[in-house]
Parts: sequence; C-alpha cells; structure tokens
Amino acid sequence: MAIKARENNGSLQKCTRSLAALITMALWPVNAQAQPNFPHAEVKWSGGSGMVEFQTNGDTAELTLLAPDGKRSQLRPVYSVDDALAILADERLSFAWPALLTWAGDDLHILRDSVLAHAERAADGELQPLPVAGRAKLEGFSKRFRVFQQYISALERSGRASDAIAKTQTEIAASTSDDNPILTSQRQIMLAGLLFRNGSTDKAITVFEQASRDAKSNAARQNVNANFALILALTGQYDRALEIDDATEHDFDKSASGFLVGHRKLPDSNAYFTAIRACALKGLGKQDQARATLATITDDADINSYQLSVPAQSRLLALACMHDAAGLATELAAQIQVAPPAGQIFLEMQPARETTPTIRETLIAAVSTDTAIKAVSGRARVLSGMLLPALHSWRDTPAAPSQ
Repeated sequence: MAIKARENNGSLQKCTRSLAALITMALWPVNAQAQPNFPHAEVKWSGGSGMVEFQTNGDTAELTLLAPDGKRSQLRPVYSVDDALAILADERLSFAWPALLTWAGDDLHILRDSVLAHAERAADGELQPLPVAGRAKLEGFSKRFRVFQQYISALERSGRASDAIAKTQTEIAASTSDDNPILTSQRQIMLAGLLFRNGSTDKAITVFEQASRDAKSNAARQNVNANFALILALTGQYDRALEIDDATEHDFDKSASGFLVGHRKLPDSNAYFTAIRACALKGLGKQDQARATLATITDDADINSYQLSVPAQSRLLALACMHDAAGLATELAAQIQVAPPAGQIFLEMQPARETTPTIRETLIAAVSTDTAIKAVSGRARVLSGMLLPALHSWRDTPAAPSQ
C-alpha cells in the first residue's frame, strides 16, 4: 500500500474461496516434467494447479508453472527485491526459499546490488531497461523515461533516497517547455512521492501544488491531482482531499482519453478516486457514506495473475487509509485465499514495508486479527529478521555508491 507515482493511472494495489496448500497430483502427462536442477513442488490454488519451479540463470530468475497439460508459463519474474520478498512471504513456495536466498543473498543484498547496477548501466545506455509488466505496458512512456524511472526506483529501494531525490530534481530542472507535459508531470509526481515516503510531507505537498499550477495539459493536471488527493487523505487533510478528488474525477470522466494523450482510459481507473473519497468521508466523520462508497468498488479478480487488479488495490488502500483494521483484515483474508503463487498481496500485507506510520499501524493491527491469522495459516507469513532491511528499502543501511 505504499504510495506510487501514478504511472498506472493512479496506482499506489471477491468472493472467498478455499485455497489448498501443497498437494500431490496422482497423474501427470508424460511430457510434464520438472527441470531436474531447479527446486520445484506441486501447488494448487483457486485459479490453477501444477508443478511450480524456481529457476535461475545467472543474474535472472523466475517462478514458472508447468501445468498438468504440459504447458509452461511464467508465474512471476524476479526483477526486483520486491519480487523476491513476495516469493519469501508465500509459504506454499518454501521449497524455493533456500535456492532464492543463495542466489539473492540471505538478506537479498546481492539481488539489490544487481538490480541497482543494471539500472545504472541502463541509464548510461549500456543495457536495456528491465521489462515492464501489467498495466504499465499501456502507458506509452518513452524508453528514456522508463530507464530513468527504473533507476530512481532502484536508488530508493537500495536506501539511497537522497540520491534519488537529487537526481529527480536535476531531471525536472532540465525540463523545457517543449517536453511532453505528461512526462513533466510524471517526474514531479515521482519527486513528491520520494519526498513523502522519506518523511518530507510538507515538501511533497509544495511539489504537488506547484505541479498542479504548472501543468501544461488537462491530462497532466488530472494525473498530478489524483496523486495529490491521496497524499492529502493519507495525512488527514480530508476536506481538501475530497474537494480535489471530486473535481479531478469529474474532469477525468469528461476526458475522451486517459491520463496519457491519445491513450484509452484504463479499465477500473475510477476505483482510485472512489478509494480516496471513502477515506476522506470516513475522516470527516461520515461513516455511513464512506462505507457505501467503498462498497461500490467491486471486480472479478484475475486469480491467475500475480498482480492485483485496480479494484483490489483500491479496496486495500481505502481500508488502510480509513484505519479500518477489521475491514482490512477481511479484505486481506479474501485476497490471500485466492492468490496465485507469489501474488502481490503477499507483499502488500507486510507492515514493515509501509512507510506511512498510521497506515503501518493499521496494517499491523489487521494482520494480528484472528481473521487474518486464520487466512494466512499455511499460505503466507509476515516477514522479519534478516529481511527487515529489505522491507525497509535499506533506509538505515544504504547500498554503497558505485565506484
């Protein structure tokens, strides 16, 4: 539930079904064989089943599925520390943990350094950027921007937030009036998010205010204000959050395209506005309205994708922002019970990863409820110990700068 730049048209992240843990299948097609050198186990979940393998090849790794019909597919690539954490939080994948920790480091520092080195070399034009998954594929951002975005993210996730902030400020200062207004606003959103996640809320708000005033297109202003409203809601400025959220959604609904000029609106984008509205209404003491608003965020979850649907993300965000630990526990339980191997929900449920103190406290309370404890049993775990620095993005022990 950490706030993210609105690259996904706002992203920050059902019916309950039983989810079996590891099971043994009686029969497999002759050609359905696991790779002998890779750890593997049979796993079943609501959306599928098969032989799940953790495969490494030099600096790359992935979680794959060999289905009973012999078809092989990727369940989740390991492009980042977050990808590794999701695997480590899924108890059905315990067979893969030793190999993953040997490959990535027992505290994931090897993977962290590899990701940062790749991002730096990509920024220097020596390597291609890492692939982009999910809704981000629809964004249409330039390769140069994707390279920059990945580099800034790798810096922050390596504990070098001050470097990430400085480089983003330099990039913004170098912008010209001829630049794509969407990309200009996106850099400003990145900067505000960096400042907010690293404790400079007032500075983040100042960046948002300036970015909203300076936006050169209506789409760019919508993009900025959608994120601005979220920051305001998360910091308890509910009146202002509600005002900006309502006005921005109204403008968005009138737009022919999405936030990116020439691109269609992405499905379910309005769920983000609804989540912010529910949080603001709850903060203003309008409990019944908040509940009714939250209830309108519905979807049919894709139980075969490790990524969360926009409505699923939005419900988590709304409940956390509303400080509704019981409601959040119920939502977490529902999503965990249908999650595929290494689903994003296993990462979103980690309190130590959350940078907003009030949201972290709500998440701690949620995962401590009987509802959540029963749901995660045999399926998920709250990570701690040697993995805490990774969950904290190494804020206290940053990676050393490249020589």
